[in-house]
Amino acid sequence: MDRNYHYFLDKEGHIWHEGTEMTDPHFAMTIHRALQKTPEGKLLAKCQGENCYFEVEDVPYIIQDVAFHKDRTGQLNQVDLLFSGGYMEILDPSTLQVSSDNILYCRVRKGEFPARFTRNSYFKLAPFLGEDPSQQKYYLEMKQQRFPIVQATSV
Repeated sequence: MDRNYHYFLDKEGHIWHEGTEMTDPHFAMTIHRALQKTPEGKLLAKCQGENCYFEVEDVPYIIQDVAFHKDRTGQLNQVDLLFSGGYMEILDPSTLQVSSDNILYCRVRKGEFPARFTRNSYFKLAPFLGEDPSQQKYYLEMKQQRFPIVQATSV
């Protein structure tokens, strides 16, 4: 018989279990790699034979930091998204979107899950964002292209 555990992920990326914050980086890495959606739409990670169900305050992935790769002229070529526990993904700039309360999001895990930028990660990315006043839209300048940041209808 499977053992079931229930966790809560807050909007800053902290994992909680029965009122205690789970700070083990190995646990966070395992969750980020194993998280999946059940047919009923619940968030589940199988961990050492146990079912770890997650309730989220906002979205299941919270970007704690970003790292940049630039070419020799200083142009941005790649953005690494850094999550708790040392989990990392490369930003797909075509998935950037902003919520009605001006929070920046993108998609991760091959587009399967939304990810929220923390204030820290957003401010580090901000120097590479621009505005097109003629269209009243924002974009990320990367790979010598402008990737529009779309207004999210839902995250």
